[in-house]
Amino acid sequence: MVPPDMQIAVLLSRTTWEIWDTMTTSESKSTIFVRLIILSLPLTAFSSLSRAQPYSEKQLHVFNVLTKGVHSLGSENWRFTAIAPLTADIIPLFWGNHKAYTGDSRWPQKSYPPVAIASEYQKGRFVALGHDGLLVDPSANKDFIGNILNWLGNGYQHRNVTIYAHISNWFSKDRLCAKAKEVLASRGVEIIELRAQVTDEDLKECDLFIIVRPSQTIDQNEIRSIASYVEQGGSLLMTGIGWYWEDQHRSHDIRVFPLNRLGEHLGFEYSRTSIDKTPRDNKTETRRYSPIRFQPLYARKPVQLEKYSLKEHSNHSITQSITQNKNKYKCHYVVEGENVIVSMPYRFFAKCKKPVDFIRQLDAVYDLYVDLTDGIKPFCGSKIVILNIDNMNYHMSSGNPILSRQDRIEYILGELDRSDYKNPSWGLMHELGHDFIIGMEHYFIFGHGDNESWAEFFALYGCHVLGLEHKEPTWKEIAKRYHESGKHDFERIKNEKWLMIGLLHHISDQYGWDVYRKLFKRYAELVRENDYLEFNETERKVRLFVKELSLAAGVNFYPYFDRWGFPVSQSTNNELKHLPKAALF
Repeated sequence: MVPPDMQIAVLLSRTTWEIWDTMTTSESKSTIFVRLIILSLPLTAFSSLSRAQPYSEKQLHVFNVLTKGVHSLGSENWRFTAIAPLTADIIPLFWGNHKAYTGDSRWPQKSYPPVAIASEYQKGRFVALGHDGLLVDPSANKDFIGNILNWLGNGYQHRNVTIYAHISNWFSKDRLCAKAKEVLASRGVEIIELRAQVTDEDLKECDLFIIVRPSQTIDQNEIRSIASYVEQGGSLLMTGIGWYWEDQHRSHDIRVFPLNRLGEHLGFEYSRTSIDKTPRDNKTETRRYSPIRFQPLYARKPVQLEKYSLKEHSNHSITQSITQNKNKYKCHYVVEGENVIVSMPYRFFAKCKKPVDFIRQLDAVYDLYVDLTDGIKPFCGSKIVILNIDNMNYHMSSGNPILSRQDRIEYILGELDRSDYKNPSWGLMHELGHDFIIGMEHYFIFGHGDNESWAEFFALYGCHVLGLEHKEPTWKEIAKRYHESGKHDFERIKNEKWLMIGLLHHISDQYGWDVYRKLFKRYAELVRENDYLEFNETERKVRLFVKELSLAAGVNFYPYFDRWGFPVSQSTNNELKHLPKAALF
């Protein structure tokens, strides 16, 4: 077999007639014309291309057949899932642009995460798609649907297409988009909905097996039958949304996602998050879903990832490895801790002298927050990725990944240097706090400014326990002046960033941090019971907060919160009358 880095060179050495002769009639004249123009260029012009493009002539042909006439896939509002090719047999068909990223450390910006892949696997074929809309939505690209179904059907000699309804609660043949129905009808196929567990017998005369958004787990017998079917010449079409699976199956890891169980055999893996991108003008929302448009296969040159783990590497081994890397300026670096993964460009790690110490401190902050919230972990316990991106409206943004704008690199490094790597950055501690607020289902959040105050509260707690200098501009002074003014302005408390944190800080100074541990333990019980309040149920949230905070401290905070303008009811006060009145200020 010709080595991958020589395949384009071999292709270029062949005569024009040989190239023409290998092309099928399905290729357009414009495609052929482009190829002939390319062949007229000197071989030296392609030396870098051949190294970056390890696809065989056969794979390039499959790519051309499946993407012929396709310029975009569908609605720009679709939240595509990235699909990682794990073997050289996989062909990316469509992918996000240079600004696209996901919450997985595998896909930073400039990694061009694929959303549609194909492969000729042993004797069979398969296509995997990162959004169900490509098969069911009227806005999906009709040419792409036609290309996929015609290629996979391979003539439809048995006139049999089977939809695996057994593991998909909502999908049936009636949900297929008009173009899919049209293509299959033109081939005279019978569409069967299989609602029992698939067996080898079910697949004996099946031209195409379809799995759409599986909602149930899959067992080993099903996997064996489907994988064997493809190996022996069958065709498989899969569509799925990793982030939707994870949202609906919080007790299951993304590795249990049925398409990932199949991917262990076929060579791919669905991501658990959507493909996002940063806004072009840096003035709109933090995250947007990445539009997917056609790009030629040779144009996809993903950034090289270098990965390190705290379990296997030291400060010295990481910094030395990065320094000695000949392609260090073109690489993106990922260092994985117990709870947190940091994903940054060379520019950061070139100046980060103690990457292991940095990430260990972030891990320590995460553990402190877990302790404070009685074991509740955000995002079902998935490791939090901290990802550098080119631009956005804010310096940083919470979630998974936590986004850090590129101009924050010097800010983070400065905090690390000044503290001898003991302070892992107040900003990152703040965003981790937001993530734990999400994990606690926003039970104690009343408004935007209040939300920011609680994130600061978590960072304050981390600094207190770790013995770090904390950021306390005028929090308590602002709260004291508000208290003395006699104002009843709950809207201000909800929307002013520093007022609520001042009130919370006064309470911790007077009654200690254990009050908040007890409070969060009660909230954690409600989270585990799935007893959630709606985000905008403000009055119920306030009543619950004042009651549980008072019970945790053993004093009645009702008079203070009533004085400050919180919408607390007299019934709450009646429940707390047995407690002595709190003493603040």
